[in-house]
Amino acid sequence: MSGHEMKTGSVLVARSLADEAYNIIEVLLIRGEIPEGSMISEVSLSKSLNIGRTPVREALQRLVRERMVTPVPRQGFRVNTVDIDQFLDGLEIRREIECVLFSMITHKACRWQRRLLFHMSERMARAADTADINLALETDRQFKQIQIEISDNPFLTMAVRPFHAISRRVYFAEARTPVRKLATSIAEIMRHSARGDIEAALSANDSVINALIRFGTQSRARHAGKGGNGNAAEDASANKVQRLSSIAYTRIEDRIIAGHYRGGEELNERRLCEDLEFGRTPVREALQHLAARSLTTILPRRGVRVVDFEGLDFSGLIEALRPLERMLARLVCRNASPAFRRFLVRTNALLYSARNRGHPDTAILLDRRLEKLLVKEADQMYLQDAIVPLHSLLRGYLNHRQVIMSSDMIIILSEVLDAIASGKEHEARLKVEQLLSEIVYMVRTTPVRDRHR
Repeated sequence: MSGHEMKTGSVLVARSLADEAYNIIEVLLIRGEIPEGSMISEVSLSKSLNIGRTPVREALQRLVRERMVTPVPRQGFRVNTVDIDQFLDGLEIRREIECVLFSMITHKACRWQRRLLFHMSERMARAADTADINLALETDRQFKQIQIEISDNPFLTMAVRPFHAISRRVYFAEARTPVRKLATSIAEIMRHSARGDIEAALSANDSVINALIRFGTQSRARHAGKGGNGNAAEDASANKVQRLSSIAYTRIEDRIIAGHYRGGEELNERRLCEDLEFGRTPVREALQHLAARSLTTILPRRGVRVVDFEGLDFSGLIEALRPLERMLARLVCRNASPAFRRFLVRTNALLYSARNRGHPDTAILLDRRLEKLLVKEADQMYLQDAIVPLHSLLRGYLNHRQVIMSSDMIIILSEVLDAIASGKEHEARLKVEQLLSEIVYMVRTTPVRDRHR
């Protein structure tokens, strides 16, 4: 076996163990065997699960990103209370993403995968008939896994996973037995996907989302009046650590996007601590975060490897961004304050000025600032979790390819802002689609330059 194969094999083993640890811990949280508000630790979980600390640490970091647990300095991780309002807000975004996801599944599944989907539909129907919540839980988990396998798009997977996580937790934590209509609709999605009937699969998925909305609304009444997730001192300490890791993350991300850390380059904690003048804890957390967002790959006992933008699946990235950008435009149209709408009008004037004066760099800086402000104004944390890492990957890819913001791109971006400022949801959704198409055109028509020349 070559050295490269050995390295790749060790990464795959570590990844599979981290997935196994995540699946076990998630089930314990869903079933309430680890109750809300309780503290868990990497060491105790590693011992009880008989899995090494590194994969358990990765699993816990993923649970942090999915907002299921919160790190508490020197104590471990606190299990969060379910946020029903955020769950309900996220369901429409999940519906948008799954329109793309199920379209891919119905077209791309092979015969073996279609047979598996049929078997899953039968198991889910049986779970509904026999009121077997454990069978429903396991079948749902397997269905999510095969969705990821068939779609073969890591960016779409990264975007949809948090929505699946919160949905599974709310549903299976609240339901003592499978909700018959919901379980039946999930079984129908599996069956229609296996048959390749996209319209029927999407119709069944609409039934699932609508049922989850009704279920979540009923659950909200039961959660009314619940306290916070912890005490103020713990939260203040946790927030301080998270601020430091967030700063470390931003600085490393900026260096990756700018090309200071080259694609494929290996980084270790010691070097990064020296470069950033940070301690190991925030740097380690930042690296876990970067790996989760596909900007790096974790190398067991060595550090991380920077994403190779040259080999990035650009088409897959755009495919994952489309439903998220449509939903972002919709939410900002609905939620933007009058002051923010006036700000967009002023910014539009600056964009036109940059275009007329031939200053694409100014437009790029405005675009980066707008990106963050639009996500903030949408006021949906799960959308933010899904779209921000994809924005980072896109910026890094465009910078690597040295794609310059064209006059047409500036015009369409200006039209997006005008539609949002005016609250025109339909037009805003169409314009963000056009903007992504313009980016694709610019990438295809921009000559690849030798960055090392």
